[in-house]
Amino acid sequence: MKKTHLIILAVVLIGLIAVLFLVNRDKDAGNPDEVTLEVLGDPMDATTEFYRAWHEAELSTTTDPQTENLINHPRLSEEVRTSLTESLNDEGTEVNPVLCQTVVPPRFGTKLSYILDNEAEVHVLARGLDERSSRTAVVKLNGVNGEWVISSISCAHGESGPEREFTFEKEGFLLKSVPPPLNPDYWHLVFKENGVDGHTAPLFFNASSTCVMTDGTEQVCDPSTFSEPAKALTQGEMSEIGVDVKRITFLP
Repeated sequence: MKKTHLIILAVVLIGLIAVLFLVNRDKDAGNPDEVTLEVLGDPMDATTEFYRAWHEAELSTTTDPQTENLINHPRLSEEVRTSLTESLNDEGTEVNPVLCQTVVPPRFGTKLSYILDNEAEVHVLARGLDERSSRTAVVKLNGVNGEWVISSISCAHGESGPEREFTFEKEGFLLKSVPPPLNPDYWHLVFKENGVDGHTAPLFFNASSTCVMTDGTEQVCDPSTFSEPAKALTQGEMSEIGVDVKRITFLP
């Protein structure tokens, strides 16, 4: 069993080192299609850039979003432009297709739902109304040529947006013996994304992090007792720095 674990660990580490090597090689070559968090920046900033322009045009007494040609804003994908054009041309539309409100609020706020390598979700909330609105704009973004681009805007009821139990849910291997630039002070989940091995996410534990052992028993996670490589399903909330672990289910 120990020999098997060592073989799995070696295979995973080789795959991880290979991926890191390829990423660094692409950086050195100046690959224009490379998408990284450093290049993409903050998805909330990208969302606010578009929403501020739209909101100001909606509040203006001398212009509007159509006159300002905001349908062709560079932060919008072609799919969103088409969808917004159809909604704005529909005389039966009662809810603003961008703000997702029946009236234009004095202000708006943004809240990050989750962020991955080249995908993010931001909620846009109405602020300054006499009564808090139950409507939320759910904005999905994708990384395109080093920039965050809005790939969809959908309207939901409730400030928290659509029900989502976990923003991160991946099956992979738990490792602490990781090569630079990863930080060996933290446990990482090494997992497959879109068929590609070697993706990693640092894990952060607290008193509410629950671990489900292979025999089905549950206990508060104690990372000092983990062995590597341990196969596990990791569920939690994704942030800019890693995963706040809610639940880890160890797999045989």
